[in-house]
Amino acid sequence: MNCLLYAHVSTDGQAQKELSIPAKIEAMTQYACRNGWKITGQFVDRGESAKTADRPELQRLIRHCQEDKSVDVVLVHKMDRLARNVFDRATIKLMLKRNKIRLISVSKPLDDNSIGQFMEYIIAGAAEYYSANLASEIRKGNMAKLQKGEWPTKPPVGYKSVPGENNRVAHVPDERMAPLVRQAFELFSTGNYSLQALSEDLFHRGLTTRHEKQ
Repeated sequence: MNCLLYAHVSTDGQAQKELSIPAKIEAMTQYACRNGWKITGQFVDRGESAKTADRPELQRLIRHCQEDKSVDVVLVHKMDRLARNVFDRATIKLMLKRNKIRLISVSKPLDDNSIGQFMEYIIAGAAEYYSANLASEIRKGNMAKLQKGEWPTKPPVGYKSVPGENNRVAHVPDERMAPLVRQAFELFSTGNYSLQALSEDLFHRGLTTRHEKQ
């Protein structure tokens, strides 16, 4: 049997909490070998949200499955990394089923019967609830910070975080970056710069993102 591997990590933070992409690929490879399956391809999405199925490698996997009639199995590490809402998962699984392709999870393999399908729906529902609840809790936390006069996330380029009063974090102008940010607006207002030209000019002057990029 021929199988494809799909691995996914949404953010760098998740990559640190969960297994790394190479570890997931290794676990899936071992699972395929134990079952005597031939791996004919692998698809990896990094930094893409599982809330939506509109991920580059997932979409490429779906197109591949529709075109390549030799695929028998799509192997994932965990079902909730494929999709975190019931509709997307059902849509993907229906497409695979129409092409006579099985979807199998290494961490929670389920039988392809009524009980297995029922358990899969429970897992899908739990994943969707987790995602929605997490987003709600983050919004509440951010709102609470705003009501206290705090910026809820990292400050924008041109500002920096410093210890403030009453154990609060204060955001103040960055002595090095703030003048460059101000200069960016002044130069763009002249109408003599395109966004690309302005970006390159200011990068050479020292204005970069937090990751030292243009």
